[in-house]
Amino acid sequence: MADLARSGRQARAWPLVVALVSVPVLLVAAWVVLDSRTTVVPVVSTSAVFAPLETSTGSNAQEARVALVWSDPVEVVYSGPAGTVTTIPVKSGTAIAAGQVVLEVDGADVRAVFGDKPLYSTVTDRSSREQIVVVNDFLAALGKPVPGNRAKWTSATTSGVRAVAKESGWPEPAPGEFDPQWTVWVPRDGFVVDHVVPRVGFLAPGVGEVVLSGRRTLVEARINPTPDAATTYTLRLEGGEVPVIDGAADLVALSGLVTPPEEGSSGEVSARLVNDTPAPVVPVAPGAVLIGTDGRGCLVVRHGGTVETMTVETTGGTPGVTYLRPDDALTGEYLTNPLTTTDKVPLCRS
Repeated sequence: MADLARSGRQARAWPLVVALVSVPVLLVAAWVVLDSRTTVVPVVSTSAVFAPLETSTGSNAQEARVALVWSDPVEVVYSGPAGTVTTIPVKSGTAIAAGQVVLEVDGADVRAVFGDKPLYSTVTDRSSREQIVVVNDFLAALGKPVPGNRAKWTSATTSGVRAVAKESGWPEPAPGEFDPQWTVWVPRDGFVVDHVVPRVGFLAPGVGEVVLSGRRTLVEARINPTPDAATTYTLRLEGGEVPVIDGAADLVALSGLVTPPEEGSSGEVSARLVNDTPAPVVPVAPGAVLIGTDGRGCLVVRHGGTVETMTVETTGGTPGVTYLRPDDALTGEYLTNPLTTTDKVPLCRS
């Protein structure tokens, strides 16, 4: 990895961008040793000060950016009977389940029904397979017996509809029919209430008016740099941490730590991608490594009486220390203060 180059072998001096690479956020791939106990004292001297190069180990982490994508806002609208709202058993933060009571109107339950599409008319044994599946799934969620093939309307479906109607205070249904007016359609599983519109003691919403607005769901989280799918990480954010398995963050856990934007469906947060597997590093003093315009690092090293420059790879750092990736050639001593020394030492060249 590291090529040794004598000073003066090339005529053109390497243009340098001086960087205190101990600040890991300046590095695109900044691996930071979290539990290393190594401390390197910065050197400010006009004389050349050399220190030994030593390898240590520690857990590492990487500064990361996480691009987040949320679902569009979801609203549940009313299609039920008129009357007075007598009870609202749900509130902000409630996760709606199939068959759950969303509100009561004149003492009768209005329940949530899940499906890809709303039920727009009375469902019978002559309705589409898709509609019959929605009814049988609704009944099953309430613990009622349903046919093995949920796309069929059977006597079990009829019995289940009658039982739920009686328990919920609905009018007795006609045989073999399910009236969806006593339900509200919820478009997806995992719906969490953000805001409840109706109020107890007021008239029930009109048909098509909003009953519940749902929290936006986190649907995607892209971590940059991309985690190795073969390695298990922890994504640390302000307020908590989230497991990263097979290269992907746990969206359910992550959604509890981030907030959707006021406008739009995307956002970004800073995080640390932590891999607790110990990794070898070589700690050096801050300012010892000079970063060229091509992004490569240059270190002045000494082997015995020979002083020369060496290309190195920085892998992160913490305040007061910079970390280099170990290399067989990275031995001997290094110049701790190339920015302040007035002694004659080799210059980094391109």
